[in-house]
Amino acid sequence: MDSHANPYRPGAGLQPPFFAGRESLLTDASVAMDRLLIGRSSKSFMLVGLRGVGKTALLQRYANLAEEAGMMSVVIEVAEGSDITKLLAARLYEVLLHMSARGMTSRIRNTLRFLQGFMLPANTNGYNEFVADSEMHTVATGDPSIDLLDIFLEVGEVARENKTTIFFAFDELHRLPALELGALIGAQHGAVQRSRPIFFVAAGLPQLPMLAAEARSYSERMFAVLPIGALSYQEMHHAVQIPAEAQGVRFEDDAVKEIYRVTQGFPYFVQEWAHGAWALADASLITIQNVAHASQAVLHRLSESFFQVRLDRLTDAEKRYLVAMGTLGDGAQSTRDIAHSLGKKSTALGSIRANLIRKGILYSPRSGEVAYTAPLFKEFLQCARSSLRILEA
Repeated sequence: MDSHANPYRPGAGLQPPFFAGRESLLTDASVAMDRLLIGRSSKSFMLVGLRGVGKTALLQRYANLAEEAGMMSVVIEVAEGSDITKLLAARLYEVLLHMSARGMTSRIRNTLRFLQGFMLPANTNGYNEFVADSEMHTVATGDPSIDLLDIFLEVGEVARENKTTIFFAFDELHRLPALELGALIGAQHGAVQRSRPIFFVAAGLPQLPMLAAEARSYSERMFAVLPIGALSYQEMHHAVQIPAEAQGVRFEDDAVKEIYRVTQGFPYFVQEWAHGAWALADASLITIQNVAHASQAVLHRLSESFFQVRLDRLTDAEKRYLVAMGTLGDGAQSTRDIAHSLGKKSTALGSIRANLIRKGILYSPRSGEVAYTAPLFKEFLQCARSSLRILEA
């Protein structure tokens, strides 16, 4: 098989060749954007789901749709320790600078100067005053609830004068500390109340709606929460077959069933297995043997990247907690049962559990329960356990 023609795209946040099972989500986004461009209101979106369900890929597709519709698109991935005010100002600066290539107006020039004031370090008094010239003064207070609102109001006015909308896409939003998350939601709310044409899509792990509600109680009225899960067999069948058929290739039915069995329908893993099977096939019909032979290489690659990088961030105590949890079965597990298997009281493990949630390894679907955020993580731990001697301590 020609490796250059391999249509599958395994990788972090890469858009698949065919968005199977996400058609309604794409249609809803297009409708919301169309409404905003004609001055009608629309709720912002919040995409939530486990690792590997395609949140980042869908977020990027939304950004592409926004740009195709004539919107200004701002995509931000939140990292641990990020200063959301500086990060947002820097990205908006890039977008407006690109926009100015089509014609630098005095409004855009002043807004660029305005944004620069938030990109500089604060002075010793906690204030950051940047004076570009007599036309524009920026004072960054260091309070994100004030500074973010000022930024949204200013750039929103630029968008309104240019008869467009700003599309904001925030990935991994669950990583934001509560203070900054509340400030971001509050600033968005304030800008929308003042009729600034902005549209938000946030993506994160399943705990994001709860974190948002704790940060700002009205967030549940601002966002349409869209849970994203694994693909059904039929959806996965389309994700595998349609790109192959476009290249004059097809997977035999047993091969598709095997991919579904090993991936459980999680889109990232589907791309990995389909890509691997294509690489091993020597004819235009990809067989179950090709899939089976690809599995060893794919599992090795996932163990070293997708799973191991998460394990490397953990303490020995946190690793023992995860392994003990995996011995109890599939799905969410009781924190009391996990503690019992470790011979400890649940209260004694509270800090470990909290750290695992903060690091994005676990989430709490219900009070007193935790679950892995990464699909197949339990299976990975079972395979890796023999090499992790410390887990037996």
